[in-house]
Amino acid sequence: MKKLPLLLVFVFLLVSCQAEERSVQSAPVNAVSIWAEVSTTAPTLTHTVTPTPTPSSTAVPTKTRTVTPPVTPSITAAPTEEPTGTPTPTTTPTPTGETPNPVLVIIGVNKAAEYVDIQNQGNVDVDLKGWLLVSEKGSQRCWLSGIIKVGETLRIWAMKTDEPGFSCGFSTNIWNNSEPDPAVLYNPAGVEVSRW
Repeated sequence: MKKLPLLLVFVFLLVSCQAEERSVQSAPVNAVSIWAEVSTTAPTLTHTVTPTPTPSSTAVPTKTRTVTPPVTPSITAAPTEEPTGTPTPTTTPTPTGETPNPVLVIIGVNKAAEYVDIQNQGNVDVDLKGWLLVSEKGSQRCWLSGIIKVGETLRIWAMKTDEPGFSCGFSTNIWNNSEPDPAVLYNPAGVEVSRW
């Protein structure tokens, strides 16, 4: 339907163009181009949708937890030092089955002669270093020394003497003959162990 009126327009234009050509010196009109212009209809827009590529889901790696069992430490024994030289015993060994029991007891006091007898009634020899014999009334102190063997009795002299036993070295009497004046024996820890 639309082509027929367009054809008429074309013919009209063609005729008028030829008439003008004759009258005016102008470039010839190309009928084909006019026809193309006239017969061209508005283009139809075609919307082409190009699909946008959707990213394929990439799996996120999951973390695998590895449980390592705890390490049990091993105990390595420290090397023991080898003794140098010959060791010297510090105490006298006791017979098997017996507990060492140093028992020193005052067994007599002679105030007139100025001596005290002590006896080792324990089962080990006793080193007297640190032991103390006291005349309680005058608080005279006699520090002892030496070793008293098991079952042995030691006589302790108040003044200097050539008699056997131990001498405290006082220059005068220490025991009171007319009033009570106990002799007291203390061990190295300062504990009273015997009294007479």
